[in-house]
Amino acid sequence: MFRTSLKKINALVLFLTIFTVFLFPINQPVQAVTTTSSKQTNDQTEVVEKRTETSKTFKKKDGKTFVTEQYLEPIHVQKNGKWIDIDQLKKENASAKTSDEMIYVEKGKVRFGFAKKSDAPQILRFEQADSKVDFRFSGKAAVPVKQEENKLSYPSVYPETDLVYHIDSAGVKEEWKLHRYSGQSTFSMGIQMNNARPVPQKDGSMQFVNQKGDILFNIPRPFMYDANDASSQEVKLEIRNSGKETYLDIKADEAWLKDPKRVFPITIDPTVGVQGAKSTYDNLVSSKNPTTNYQVFPFLITGTHNDYGATRSFIKFDLPTLLQGAQITGAKFSLYQYSTAHQQPINLHPVTSSWTSKGITWNEQPSVGQKIKQSTVGGAGEYSWDLTELAKDWYSSKTPNNGISLQYEDETQDRKSFRSSDYMDDVTQRPKLLVTYTIDPQTVSEPNVEAESYIIIDAKTGQQLYGKSVNQPRPPASMTKMMTEFVVLDQIKNGKISWDDVVEVSPRAAGIDESQIELEAGEKMSVRELFMAMAVYSANDATAALAEHVSGTETEFVNAMNQKAKELNLNETHFRNATGLNMDNYPDPPKVDGEHVMSAENTANLARTLLQQYPELEKIVSTPQYTFRKGTPREKKVISWNRMLPGLDQFYPGVIGLKTGFTTPAGYCFTGVTEQEGKRFITVVMGAKTQDARFTETKKLLDYAFAKFPK
Repeated sequence: MFRTSLKKINALVLFLTIFTVFLFPINQPVQAVTTTSSKQTNDQTEVVEKRTETSKTFKKKDGKTFVTEQYLEPIHVQKNGKWIDIDQLKKENASAKTSDEMIYVEKGKVRFGFAKKSDAPQILRFEQADSKVDFRFSGKAAVPVKQEENKLSYPSVYPETDLVYHIDSAGVKEEWKLHRYSGQSTFSMGIQMNNARPVPQKDGSMQFVNQKGDILFNIPRPFMYDANDASSQEVKLEIRNSGKETYLDIKADEAWLKDPKRVFPITIDPTVGVQGAKSTYDNLVSSKNPTTNYQVFPFLITGTHNDYGATRSFIKFDLPTLLQGAQITGAKFSLYQYSTAHQQPINLHPVTSSWTSKGITWNEQPSVGQKIKQSTVGGAGEYSWDLTELAKDWYSSKTPNNGISLQYEDETQDRKSFRSSDYMDDVTQRPKLLVTYTIDPQTVSEPNVEAESYIIIDAKTGQQLYGKSVNQPRPPASMTKMMTEFVVLDQIKNGKISWDDVVEVSPRAAGIDESQIELEAGEKMSVRELFMAMAVYSANDATAALAEHVSGTETEFVNAMNQKAKELNLNETHFRNATGLNMDNYPDPPKVDGEHVMSAENTANLARTLLQQYPELEKIVSTPQYTFRKGTPREKKVISWNRMLPGLDQFYPGVIGLKTGFTTPAGYCFTGVTEQEGKRFITVVMGAKTQDARFTETKKLLDYAFAKFPK
């Protein structure tokens, strides 16, 4: 198998090689049992704003009970700033762009191309920045591609063998499906590389590095398994040069493939490990192979299997973040069993020492406590174990979260096989943890916010909900620009200027530094672009250029700002410039006396009124990145200073805007507008200690407000 597995979603440099196959029930037919899982029903609805990469949260009909469903692997992928279901992404992949020769699918900065026929010069192309790898099918069959949603397949490229590519949020998974053994045990792909080269390792794995020697990805030594979960690690990866051609050969043990015990289809799987990849915790250990690690296998086994002897399974979840004030009322752990039909009790044990998926073996397995729960597992379907008390201990830090282990009391009994986090075909069949909890607003404690001044108000009513030093005038830094935006929008509304006006930048405006889009004196730019620079990137040069365009001088513009503050009854507010910068070293400073200050309460009320009168501003301030002078030598790409927006590192569900700020006297500041389930709050933090702190302290306010005031 070649793919960036979902645990590699943060690094999409990948190398596609060979062999993976779906797991099928074996020997005797098994019947699915009735199971339950958290989903949208009449009894509960998903709180979409609470989605994370690996979890969903649902609210019950009573309005105070929540269920969070946590997976080991991503079930969502970000698109246009929102978390969408991977199943939805699969449907979108069905409409991939088609050129004359290739079908292209783009994944962020990575682009994949798939040939329309298997005999094309390259059956698969991978591109990222200046790295490119082409893979060429070395067989002779000319098979048209068959495209179905997230799957592209080339049936019977070899006798009884299909080549299939699956597209998911992380990239592409390649599989060779062998329906029977036809005499072929070596499979080859021709490769052509640009800024990439293979480096075989002593342990049988292979690294691919760029020209600088940086590791792009690693292919561990492959393994193979059949539909009965029997496996072998007698598979080799070899680079072969023949003339000017380079090939990647996967050589599987012919005797194992020919063994009459094999149950087809068979999978040979060299999984790719990418530098910087996220690790997940689930694995099995085998008494028959006590030093073997099974980290990337798509199954977990408990009980006895001919190939493994006695087996045990180990799983550990990252605990999902619950709403503030959560009282856990239930927790359960679920696995999907697919292999055998007999009734078998399986015990759940807490793991009491640390471990990793990469390091665990039978000889190196962690210690476990006494069994705490038992469930009887029968035919194919989902089964659960109650974890309520253990989850409470994990969340209260009474017990370290080292995960859980599934074991038989009598380990000589026939095994049960479950889907692992590496199972690709249906993410809902992967291991999951469901935590049910209630929120009682009366028990929600006030947050300990570390900032000089802060406030949170109800955006609809304007009611102050919580705060500190809310009427203390303080330097607002670039939060000043909310008033600048207000005055500019008023002028556009009144027809005094238009979005399409072209502004010639003065030498003075171009000389105002700190955050800027590097305007040059005499440069011409539209009001629209200057406004975007001010709102998205807090560009001071663009702000000054707008002020001069509206009022002739920044002094007159600031007078208009102060007049607007009086109209809005912002009595703890006074401005001396349009940018919020310190007046020290300010080029040709506006001739306005007094202090440059706002209070937290005034700032929140300004934000509320601004968005009420100009709701179209939301689309602008919620833009996480923007490109100016696109396609020119002076192109400049910027990322919003509001890092709580989707796709940025301080993301918080529902954040719309609005404005950050920093100067040494002001400290780190942030005015935020956040909406979840129709409930909207405005937060202001002034005088936080660090750039990150203005966001973490805002999160404290939001967690408190959404829990304390849910309706």
